[in-house]
Formats: sequence, structure tokens, C-alpha cells
Amino acid sequence: MVFRSLNSIFANNKNYEPMNVKFKMPKFGRKLSGKTWWKELLLTFLGTTISIVLTFGTTHFLDLRQKKAAGRQMAMMVIHDIDEGVQSYKGYAKDEKENIELAQFVLNNLDQINSIAEDTLESVYYFLLRDIGYTIDDSKEKIFHSSPETWKSIDNSKFIDIVQQFYYQRRNYNEYLNTDPTYIDPISIEDHFENVLEASKAGDLTGVYKRVLSKLLKDNRVQLFLTYSPNRQRFYEYVANRWQQMSDQCKFLMGITDDELKEYVEKINRTGRPIKERELVGKWVATSSSEDKQETIEFKKDHTFTHVSLGKLAYPAYTGTINYTLNMEGTWSLNGDSLFRTYNVGSQYAIDKLDITYPDEMKDSIQNFINHLKERFAQRNEKMKREPILGRRANALSVDRSGNKIELLITEPNDDGEEEEKAEYMSRVKK
Repeated sequence: MVFRSLNSIFANNKNYEPMNVKFKMPKFGRKLSGKTWWKELLLTFLGTTISIVLTFGTTHFLDLRQKKAAGRQMAMMVIHDIDEGVQSYKGYAKDEKENIELAQFVLNNLDQINSIAEDTLESVYYFLLRDIGYTIDDSKEKIFHSSPETWKSIDNSKFIDIVQQFYYQRRNYNEYLNTDPTYIDPISIEDHFENVLEASKAGDLTGVYKRVLSKLLKDNRVQLFLTYSPNRQRFYEYVANRWQQMSDQCKFLMGITDDELKEYVEKINRTGRPIKERELVGKWVATSSSEDKQETIEFKKDHTFTHVSLGKLAYPAYTGTINYTLNMEGTWSLNGDSLFRTYNVGSQYAIDKLDITYPDEMKDSIQNFINHLKERFAQRNEKMKREPILGRRANALSVDRSGNKIELLITEPNDDGEEEEKAEYMSRVKK
């Protein structure tokens, strides 16, 4: 390749006059004098050495190039991990701000709590509920720490130090949020369980929210938790801003642009190939479906679809489940690698089956609960007569090599109002 490139350059240069140079190769099979013999041996040695240098030099160059590319991919992976940490803490700050405003509203209107909307009371209740706590996904951190050879390819000690600092801070902050009393929600899981039992007996979940919040919002622990809300917001924002600076510094150190990182994220999130219309026709079930929740979509040849959501409700007050369905219909089309769905008005919730048993003394409370559930479904059905439940949906769509699993990329606004892609997967239901 090198000699070919040089020849083409010289051939296109009109001022170049070829030199009368001859490369003499060793000749064997003839009688050589001592001087000639050494000359021939030297030429042989020189030719062999050049060949070795070219072969191993090229291999070494390609190896270095591959390692550098791997190091750059590693750099973008950890920068993306930092960016996800930034988004998490921005989300914490946003949720804190919205929830404290609702809590203060309910607190200031306790004397009129019966007129406050149910979804507001529910949001405040779960704001005060201690669930699984703060969690982190350390999979990328483990990959980073298990690849010291790749660090050499990155060849930037400052970058390595910043990444190490980020992972150290993330672990410490996560432990801090899960142990500091001012970050621990005042309603314990045990208290929540008692409240669920009370709701089951009364058959009135809204009433339980009202009774619990009327008493709880006056409790000193809750008052202290609400008082510290501005401190929590400031801490979340401080961490998000600090990590954003780390991310930007890492990008500058490695010469990685925002567009390049965006392209990397899109590449790792998108797999498969575009699907054809005839391949899409059929029934598909969400891979995230479980025994208690199932989503199916049937795409028909006439470009209509039926989307069915099956659910089961279980409560401690009875044995078994209340099975319900949500039936949705609409039309679909494919344009390139995008699937467009338009949902019709008239979607319907329905209680499909009452597969439950309970003691006779619980009959009235269970019936009240079922009536309340039917009333909520009826309200939603009435609303869906006027407007579609999902409206129009557009998703990037691809299919795997088997043709039996599809990926739908859903673009939704994140906590900062910026668009974010999430993937959902469905498998073909075989006849």
C-alpha cells in the first residue's frame, strides 16, 4: 500500500524524473568471492529486517489504534454514567419541590380536607412513605474498574481521577441519603401495611388518606421532615451541578462533543433492523408482562389494532384476585423505521372476573371496596368517551434476527423537560 501510494504521487508529478536505481538481490548458485559473499549476505539481512519491521510495525500500529478506540468508547460510557447521575439528582430536586408544595397545601387546608382531590392526597401520602430508598446502578462502574488495561489507552490521568472521584462520591452520597434522618420518610412500611388493612376493612381508600394525613401532618416527625425540604432541594441541586461540571470537564479532556456522546447513546440503545408491515401483523405480548399484569397488541392487516391491558388486584382482606381489563383500539401505520399508532375514543375498563373468597364478616367491607372500584372505572370510561386514553403514539421500531421480538423506543420528557428515550420489548404470540 505504501509503495503504491508513492508511485501514484510520482506518476502525477510532471517535474519528477525517475532515478536509475536498481535494487540488487542476492544471487545464489554461482561462485562468490569473500567480498561479494558478504555483500550478498548483507543485502539479504537488510531485506529481511525491513520486511519484519513493516509487518510488525503495521500490526503494532493497528493494535494501538484499536486500543485507543476502545479507550474512547470506555470514556463515553463513563461520561454517560455521570450524566445519568446528574439527571437522577435533578429528578430528586424536582420531585421534592412538587411534593412539598402539595404537602403544604394539604397542611394549610386540613379543615377542608374533605374537599381536596384524591390524587393530591395520594401524592402527599406516598411522598411521606418510606419505600425502597435511594438506589444506584453500578454496572458501568464495575466495567470501568475491571478494565485497567483500557485506562492506559485513555492515557489521561486527570480524566481517570475525575471518574474515580465521581464513583466515590456517588456511593457516599447514596449511603448518606439512606441513613440521614432528614431524608428518611416518616411513614414506615409497617405503618403503611396497617393503613392498607384499615382501608380494606373500610372499603374506602380515600377516607384512609384523609384520616391518616389529618393526624400525621400534625406529628412532630412529619413537621421536621417538611421543614428540611429546602435543605434537601439544595443538596440535590448542588450534587447535580457538581457532577455536571465533572461531565463537562471529562468531555473537554477527551475531546468528546455533546453530539458525539448523543450519537454514542443512540447507538447503544438501538439494535435490530427495520421491520416490514407483513412481519408486524400478528399478536405481540410485552416481555415485561407478569402473572398480575399483561400487555398485548394485535396488529391487523387492515391497519387497525387492539391493545389489551390485563391486571389483577390483590388485597390482604380477601384471598385471590380481582381481574380487570382495559380494551383500546385504533389504527397503525409504518413509515421507515417508525411505528405510528392513533388510539380511538371509547376505550373501556371492565372487571373481568371476581376470583376472590373472604370471611362472611368481611362481606360488607369487600363489597364497598368493589363498588368503589367499579365507580372509578365508570368515571374513567365516561372520560374516555370524550378523549382517547393515549392519543397518538410514534415509536422507533426494530425487529431482531429471529423476527419474533420487537423493540419500541419511546421518547418522553424527563424531569428537566428534555426528551429521553426508553425501550420496551414485545414478543410474537405464536399460534
